[in-house]
Amino acid sequence: MRHWRGNIPRPGRRSGRTNLLWQPAYLAFVGVHFGGVLADLSTMSQHCAGIHADGYRIAGYPIAGLSENEMIAQAGAQLRSLADDLLLEINAIARLKRVPALRLLADRMLGLVTFAQRKRPELASATLHGWCERWLAAMDLTGQGALDSIMLADGCEALIIARKGCCLDYLIEPRVYCASCPKQPDDLRLKHQRAETEALMRAD
Repeated sequence: MRHWRGNIPRPGRRSGRTNLLWQPAYLAFVGVHFGGVLADLSTMSQHCAGIHADGYRIAGYPIAGLSENEMIAQAGAQLRSLADDLLLEINAIARLKRVPALRLLADRMLGLVTFAQRKRPELASATLHGWCERWLAAMDLTGQGALDSIMLADGCEALIIARKGCCLDYLIEPRVYCASCPKQPDDLRLKHQRAETEALMRAD
């Protein structure tokens, strides 16, 4: 990973850990499923300032003409390679365990699938589950997260993230958990995720 200004963010807060990956993950996913093109993430560089990674550049042009499966396989492999490289860089500064770090990447991809459902409600749940399985397999993250479904107040089904691990945000604000945090009792977590999903759908 190249950083075109500044140093790698220190991983003491979630913004420092996940901002490094949300941009390439978003770009890969949206490129494949909304644009039908594959961005070459190996040429990507990021602008890092403090704990933030606020921009990126990619050399060259996206690749077109590949099948969806081919694009997912290539983009997923690049994302996993990027995550492994970043983990080595971060651990030179502060300790970050491998499995929880990789689960953050799995969570990001699952969140992008739920984002796709909100943006393209005509997509069948089976299609979205298939995307989820293929992305996680391409990143060698099968079993590190999954999708679940809930019924909303209007009777519609919505997909939600079934996370395997905790992002540790509650260490910043004690006893304040993310809506999808697996540390919560299931009934409370589902209540929070239903409210969050309905709020996101209204915002969209």
